[in-house]
Amino acid sequence: MKNMMSTSSKEEVIQRLRDFAPTLGEDDWLLGEGWDQNDLPEGGWYPAQRLSRQEAVRGFTLDAAYAAFMEDSIGSLEAGKKAEFIVLDRDIMLVPAAEIPQVRVLQTWLNGIRVYGSRY
Repeated sequence: MKNMMSTSSKEEVIQRLRDFAPTLGEDDWLLGEGWDQNDLPEGGWYPAQRLSRQEAVRGFTLDAAYAAFMEDSIGSLEAGKKAEFIVLDRDIMLVPAAEIPQVRVLQTWLNGIRVYGSRY
């Protein structure tokens, strides 16, 4: 599989993902309850290896910062670290899994500065 970071085209990325996983459709998104919104393939890919929501969030935050050798400056909200976070319209930890794709980002903050979204 080619490096997906070398392309800027959404269509090219989708095609490369389809080459890798032929059942992936354009609107399919990974969910904690299976492979995509339609729960395809049935039962999901390797159901015993699913991540909890907490594990998934940590994988995109503190663990990702650790992998980049940046855990001292990003990855969690702590004094002395860059404040980089999003504000969602619902609690991603509490919504039913089927509603996760409908959760919307209200604000995005990078280094303590709001770069997307309204004040409220």
